Amino acid sequence: MTELATLLVQALPATQFRAAGGTTYSTGELRQTIAQARWGAPETQEALSARPETAGNDAIARVVEYLRNWLNEYIDPDTDRIGHSIPIIGYDPTVIGYSPDLAEQYHASSSLPRLAGSLIRAATVLGPDPTARLLSQWANTRSWRFRICVLLDGVHVEDCLESDLGLRVYRLPMSSDLLPLSMPLLKWDLLNRVLGHTVLEVDAFTRPAFFRPPGYNEGHPALQTCTVLGTVPLDTFWLALSLVCNRRISLAWSWNDYGEAGAFIHGRRIATTVPRRTSGLSSTMSYDAERNLTRLSWNGPSAPNLCAGHLHRALELLSELQQRMDSDSRFRIAVTRWARAVSTDASYENRVIDLRIALESIYLDSDNSELGFRLAVTGARYLGETLAERKAIRKSLAEFYRLASRVIHGTDFDSTKNSSVTLVDTATKLCCDSILKIVEQRNQPDWTDILLS
Repeated sequence: MTELATLLVQALPATQFRAAGGTTYSTGELRQTIAQARWGAPETQEALSARPETAGNDAIARVVEYLRNWLNEYIDPDTDRIGHSIPIIGYDPTVIGYSPDLAEQYHASSSLPRLAGSLIRAATVLGPDPTARLLSQWANTRSWRFRICVLLDGVHVEDCLESDLGLRVYRLPMSSDLLPLSMPLLKWDLLNRVLGHTVLEVDAFTRPAFFRPPGYNEGHPALQTCTVLGTVPLDTFWLALSLVCNRRISLAWSWNDYGEAGAFIHGRRIATTVPRRTSGLSSTMSYDAERNLTRLSWNGPSAPNLCAGHLHRALELLSELQQRMDSDSRFRIAVTRWARAVSTDASYENRVIDLRIALESIYLDSDNSELGFRLAVTGARYLGETLAERKAIRKSLAEFYRLASRVIHGTDFDSTKNSSVTLVDTATKLCCDSILKIVEQRNQPDWTDILLS
């Protein structure tokens, strides 16, 4: 057992916790209450707000002195405060921002007694040894790990899907009492936007974990947050998922799951943003006042539309997709216009126009004449394996191009006709297939060579 773990063992029996509502807990009572905690329950809110009473506690004073010597390089000698990017140590002055990958980033500083008190609370939940090891990891690696959770719109799964990278896709429960405690609190009337919906969970880390608090007129140190996807941003990942599933998959909400680090936190996080309304899922919500929980039931079938094969294929093409979007402006236009075209809130006219632009960006150069003919023939030659397939693809692309021309020039057309809807759906799939083939073959075709081969 390390010296810090020994000090925590000595401090636990001498510590009491007082909650916001006035309830007091011994370490054993708090541990048992948190072990039985459930999302949204009042007794859980009371227990999670409990803070250790540190005044006059000699055992905690010894922990403070140990931290002062061990973490000296991160402590401001004038204020005796320590800077940290870990949001769960205290509620002292904090600046909150967001990384490009949606992770909350904290520039905070805490007094050493507050840090010691948070260690005691974590030791109550995790045990002294795991708590000491966790703090040692943060200090030695200068980084701390957590998970970014993204509520996805446009996708539904039944079983948990996982990759070796540290990425998971799973469905949230249908009852609020089973929601993860890591999820911030929401008003009950927003829970139908969360319950039963699909979450993408990605391992991430932020560094530095500790830093000396900036002085007057000094800027905060830059924080670096990275995910297991490396330099590829998360929004490229759900764009890749959209392509392999041929439907728009997008962000509906996000939060951080702090894992073991969550044992340091006092109180519950209240959601600062709300989930947006998602599409394609019809449900009925009921509230059980006696048990203070909300349940959801589907009004219609919610068939899974994402499988392990989709996940694996999206991860395989991710790096090449990002590289092509960064280096080829025409390809980037094709992908982004296709994504707009498959958005559920896109009007019929905008969908047709975006699809035409996407297909032109793939198959045409700006100085080509007879654009519709060339697009249809080039697309058919590139995508079709047999003569019959090429004829069918050429026919679909040529008819779609004529339809797009009527839309763009305001010619009368009926967007409700089954033939028009089918034609746009076919063009959407062909455009998606074109993007995927370019990415997966890792080359930009020469369309003249394609036609002449």
